[in-house]
Amino acid sequence: MGLFGGYTFFTKSVNVSRDIIPQSVVQRVKSPYPAIQDAAYDKMLRTRFTAVLDDPGAAVAPLLSVDRSRALLGATNNLKGLGRILTLQDLLADYKVRLTI
Repeated sequence: MGLFGGYTFFTKSVNVSRDIIPQSVVQRVKSPYPAIQDAAYDKMLRTRFTAVLDDPGAAVAPLLSVDRSRALLGATNNLKGLGRILTLQDLLADYKVRLTI
């Protein structure tokens, strides 16, 4: 049994609010991840990722296929993938980890 007696609490609160919340919101497709719609953030991720690809000495470089990574860069909805790679790059660089593959 979960918090507040499982899903019963959640289901009842959603049913009570159906008269208040627009149907388009109640019936929308839910996503477990928030969508970032800031164009500047998207541009920053792509710029940083391009810099990593252009740097053969980047900490994460041994793990990347440049061709596949450039394809990822060109995809429209790949922010999670870019963000994960950049986070790994930052972690490896901050702790001065050198990978040999």
